[in-house]
Amino acid sequence: MQGVWHHEIKGSRVEVAIEPFVKTPVWVRPAAGQEAERLAAFLGGALSLAWKS
Repeated sequence: MQGVWHHEIKGSRVEVAIEPFVKTPVWVRPAAGQEAERLAAFLGGALSLAWKS
């Protein structure tokens, strides 16, 4: 996936914002969401995911 990922730790939450460079296929969002879940788990927080356009 081509885009920018930002993350910020806020208390017990890990806020992840994904900003794709181009329109993404439907199957990409669940896969990117799983990767964001892994990032949140690695950082020890609950995921809060947002897609930016």
